[in-house]
Amino acid sequence: MRTGAIADARPADAMIARLARAYRTALFTPTPLSLVLNPFFLIRRGLYRGVQANASRMRGRMLDFGCGTMPYRPLFATDEYIGLDLVRDTDDPALVVYDGGILPFPDAWFDAVLASEVLDDLVDVNATLEELHRVMRPGATL
Repeated sequence: MRTGAIADARPADAMIARLARAYRTALFTPTPLSLVLNPFFLIRRGLYRGVQANASRMRGRMLDFGCGTMPYRPLFATDEYIGLDLVRDTDDPALVVYDGGILPFPDAWFDAVLASEVLDDLVDVNATLEELHRVMRPGATL
C-alpha cells in the first residue's frame, strides 16, 4: 500500500510543478490564464509588449539585471544571456547571484542590459546605474 501511495504522489508532484510553472508564466506573459490569475495583468501586458517590441535591439552579450525567474528570456535572440539577481529564483545556469554592490563583471562587458521592475527596489539608484554603465560597452543598449 505504501509503495502505491508513493507511486501515486509522483504524477501529482509533476502536475503541481506544471501548474506552478503555468502560474509563474501567467504573472509575466499576457495569456487568457494571466487575465484571471494576475492582478497586475494590464501593467504586465504593457511591459511584456514593450520588451517584446524592443527585443530585436538587444544583441551580443546581454545582462538581465534583477532578472528574478527570467520571464522575458525567450524574447531575446542574443549571443549570450546572463541574468543577475540578489536571490536564486531559478535553477537556470544563466543566473548569477550577487550581493547588491559591485557587479561581478569586467568593464565594458555587455552589449545590452535589461532592467525591468528593479530600479524602484534599489537603495542607491545612482551607484547601481554607475555600475551598469561601467559594465556596458560603448554604444550598448539599455
